[in-house]
Amino acid sequence: MIQNTQSIKHSNPEDTDQKKINEIVNSLITKKKLTYTFQSNHDTFLNYLHAILHRLFSELDLSFLTETVYVIVIEQISNFMKAIAKRIFFIEKNLDINNYYDYTNNIPVFKESILENWNSIQYDFIKYNFLFLFEISIDENHIMFLFKNNVKTNIFEKERIESRLAIDIHQMNFYQEIDSTEGGGLGLLMTMSLLENCGISKENFSIKLNQDSTITTIKIPLKLNKPKIESYLRELINKKIDSLPSFPQHIQELIEKCDNGNVDTDYIIEKIIKDPALVSQILKLASSAGYITRNKAPNLRLSINLIGLKQLKHLLMIYAVKNTFSKITNKSYFEKIWLDSNRIAFYARKLQKIDSLKETNFIIGILNLIGKLVLHSLDAKEIQKILLLSKNKVSFNQSIIEELEIGISYPEIGAILAEIWKFPEDVTYGIRYQHKPLQISIDKIDIVYPVYLAKCIYEIQNKNFSYDFIEYKVLKYYNLLGKEKEFENLCISLEEEFKNIYFL
Repeated sequence: MIQNTQSIKHSNPEDTDQKKINEIVNSLITKKKLTYTFQSNHDTFLNYLHAILHRLFSELDLSFLTETVYVIVIEQISNFMKAIAKRIFFIEKNLDINNYYDYTNNIPVFKESILENWNSIQYDFIKYNFLFLFEISIDENHIMFLFKNNVKTNIFEKERIESRLAIDIHQMNFYQEIDSTEGGGLGLLMTMSLLENCGISKENFSIKLNQDSTITTIKIPLKLNKPKIESYLRELINKKIDSLPSFPQHIQELIEKCDNGNVDTDYIIEKIIKDPALVSQILKLASSAGYITRNKAPNLRLSINLIGLKQLKHLLMIYAVKNTFSKITNKSYFEKIWLDSNRIAFYARKLQKIDSLKETNFIIGILNLIGKLVLHSLDAKEIQKILLLSKNKVSFNQSIIEELEIGISYPEIGAILAEIWKFPEDVTYGIRYQHKPLQISIDKIDIVYPVYLAKCIYEIQNKNFSYDFIEYKVLKYYNLLGKEKEFENLCISLEEEFKNIYFL
């Protein structure tokens, strides 16, 4: 057993809370190594493995790898557990696992009686003197996952493993070459395929079949050398951004005047009167519940005075973005993104503790998904080229393009566009770091935290996320750490309030 490691104590399910997870991750980050020994095939450590990886990869600015690595790690843990379960099965049946007759005749029985009922069967590894050690370590260049048990692989298993590793995963029909005994055999191939799809070479995955143990090691580079698909994506997206219409000159000039604060109403009216749609937006905003006035239908001059220069600047930015993307993206998709953005923007403004920053958070919320609009504007030929560049035809699809687990993220795309369009620095920063609250400087907490939590609430409401995965520092900032019921009440309150407000 590996020495000088930080061990995790076995715990009950009720101990698997955020505090415990944070302690584990903080210890791992500090001591660079963590070791856990599984006691059974349904060990309670599995209950919070996902949350540990989520926290760890967030701290290391590799959040986009979380789901992929979790799938890989769970697959390897499952393989090691089932190897032990197989031996316990043979021991209990008084069979020789190294005997060809015993093995070939009883593997189908093992599959039917054990594997197909895995969730209802529990084996005590310690009772049968089996060891299964799981280790995570960090050095200057890698995160390493090590899986080790004291199982000696027999000749039949060795042949199967070697034959799977020899299969070319780039073949469209590689899965047809796998036999259907012992669980199908896709695990090793899926692992290598997923790693390659993230730009991690097969050399970073190894299996050692020793005389008294089996060891699998997976190395994840802290700085990935992305595959050619990622560089193509960057080039493609940069070209797409360059091809977008320039930010309207009259809007840019008005925003600059609003920033300077040295502009009169007549100048503003002169610039916007030629744009009826913009005039309509200003009148609509001034007539909304946020600007109570005796005039039920204020004129343009009064509307501008009611709104004020700061709010007008934000309105101009939103209007220009909306006008640009409504012309180059599918109507239904654009309308959904715009509604989602309004909801996130509303939540972010409500979550902002500092009044002077509420409008900044609102604008970040409104623009948080513009990177997705850029992606969606790619044409069919561009999408097909991306698909062809991906060698993994099994796991790769357009949803991965949109989430960009293989490369540049949509917040980064949105931030690049915001820089080109000369948006305020805080707005660009908020867009870029909307998913990375642990990577920001302290002076940007009030810019990023409200938007991040707003997005978490939105995703939870859509059943794509859960309270357990919200970054603990953000929950602590809002005094919601360990207070899931209070958080649920906040979500309900925000949604009910949103349904009753005017949004752009």
